[in-house]
Amino acid sequence: MALGDDGEPPIWLGHFEPDGTWVPVCAVEGVDGSCWTAHGLSEEQCAELRAWVPDKVQVVDKLPATWKAKVVADALG
Repeated sequence: MALGDDGEPPIWLGHFEPDGTWVPVCAVEGVDGSCWTAHGLSEEQCAELRAWVPDKVQVVDKLPATWKAKVVADALG
């Protein structure tokens, strides 16, 4: 999953491991200094994701119960 403006490199929000585990990017710093996480996207960010790659991007309100979250050590350090 990624978010990026036209012509700009995307910001990766996370990825799936081969075993199906979702590994989120713990924090993304915005240009204005704001900080958000892959599981706390605003409505505007969700709309941008849907418009950017509608056939490849899935925006969910919460991770499905079948997904296993992976804690990334030193994600913010």
